[in-house]
Amino acid sequence: MRKILLLIAVVSANSIASGQTFVAAHYYDGTGKKKSGLIHFYIGDNHILFRTDQDSKPENINISDITAVVIPGQDSVAVVTADNNPRKKYFAKTFFSTPTTHFYYKHTMGGYGGAPQMTTLSNVPSSTSNSVHSVNMWSTSSNVSYSEDLLMYSDNNTTYEVNRRNYIDVFSKAFADQPELVKRIQKKEFKFRKIYELIDAYRRPVRHVRTDNADLDSLTHK
Repeated sequence: MRKILLLIAVVSANSIASGQTFVAAHYYDGTGKKKSGLIHFYIGDNHILFRTDQDSKPENINISDITAVVIPGQDSVAVVTADNNPRKKYFAKTFFSTPTTHFYYKHTMGGYGGAPQMTTLSNVPSSTSNSVHSVNMWSTSSNVSYSEDLLMYSDNNTTYEVNRRNYIDVFSKAFADQPELVKRIQKKEFKFRKIYELIDAYRRPVRHVRTDNADLDSLTHK
């Protein structure tokens, strides 16, 4: 499987409080109202810290009260649900979109104990997995940590993971505006491990495809 390394970083020159970096940004609340100020957040969390200005006290805003976070010129993430479960909300990084389907990355983190070794950072392929994901791993003398980005697709106002069992159906529907490519998908010309070659084949002739730099202000809010 093609290795994908998705690095999402927030760099700030605005203010640092209690070791946390805040950037000028805005978010949309559950009613769609835009709120501007200074924001600290990590894409794997279920909340953000929000300050109206540099002198105000940080406010913890739960993901359930957020529909999107926008950092101008850097990052935009939408809040979506997984598996049609309102308790499974997450900050989704847009990968690309077709006329019928949005594709996102879902970021997760984990860790476990490990043998002492040098601190490293690497992208580990998952060619035998049923999932489409990239894994970044790093270790210390006492444990191993990792972050993982799962490929998700939208369907009826929620998202599901793209996997070995469903990818033919998912991409056949998502790429319906290119019938010749769909025929190749149905014939299984693109094996699961070649999913990113399939995505590239769709995106090359299509100019309207939205990329991971999609402007959430213009796409989802007025």
